[in-house]
Amino acid sequence: MGERVFDGLKVIDCASFIAGPAAATVMSDFGAEVIKIEPPGSGDPYRRRAAPPIGPGLKSNPGFVLDGRNKKSLALDLRLTAGQVVLHRLVAESDVFITNYPPPVRRRLGITYEDLSPLNARLIYASFTGYGETGPEADKPGFDATAWWARSGLMHLLRAGEEVAPARSLPGIGDHPSAMATYGAIVTALYQRERTGKGGYVGSSLLANGLWANGCSVQAALCGDKVVPQPPRERVRRADQESARILLEDAVGLNERVGRVVHQVFDHLAIQDDIEGLVLVVCSQKLYKPSGYTRAAPPRGPSPTKNPATQGGQEKMQEAIINL
Repeated sequence: MGERVFDGLKVIDCASFIAGPAAATVMSDFGAEVIKIEPPGSGDPYRRRAAPPIGPGLKSNPGFVLDGRNKKSLALDLRLTAGQVVLHRLVAESDVFITNYPPPVRRRLGITYEDLSPLNARLIYASFTGYGETGPEADKPGFDATAWWARSGLMHLLRAGEEVAPARSLPGIGDHPSAMATYGAIVTALYQRERTGKGGYVGSSLLANGLWANGCSVQAALCGDKVVPQPPRERVRRADQESARILLEDAVGLNERVGRVVHQVFDHLAIQDDIEGLVLVVCSQKLYKPSGYTRAAPPRGPSPTKNPATQGGQEKMQEAIINL
């Protein structure tokens, strides 16, 4: 495998379950060395799952296999001085530190930004919480079923009508997209470090990501609109049915026209060589030739040898595409 963008980057994953660790997983996919810090004994609680139980032949939670890939694991008891010494040595030579432990746990274990940033001026400290860094709920633990799915309004709106009971969320449904937001924050901070030479602090939360996922409805409500669940599919409004019919007719027509071109291409071309550039415009699901169309200028330099057997077919193909 060739060089990857994060080769040589060292990341400490001092987090549990999904949202924090999965951000480190994505970095590992691009070459970063990720060291996962776990408590001695049972390790990350995500290694196990209660429901549904781990099936026969499985040694661990399949979700942990997904989100824990590519990582080195190190058991450290951060409650002990010896564990803190090892962690500090790692932090001093690392680029990124990720945690989603609740703030009270961070303070108790000595892994807050204020504790670790003096050890490494280039460190990117990535914090993930349930409900944000400030406010009355800052210290509360959060789960995607509550902070992302329920509190954001998604649970209320993603059901077939107000008379239908809200659905339960799937495992990781909010954690995984939230992890991508954390990954994006880390990469942004790394880019800033390239320009300034200094590390920094980034943060995200389940509630913030849930509100972003439900952003259109949230903004509508803030503007005074009444937001209600979508009606069941069997009660689609007549206007929606008419719009769907028109879109379907357009799509079918486009498909038929493209199909005719494909047949013409295969009828007239056996070998593809030196096809001059074409200008096409896509508008309202229709392709058409723009006003004032001219063929693009051929590339500079010697022209490749044209195949007389296919040159006529090329011209017919160009004409067929323009006449769609």
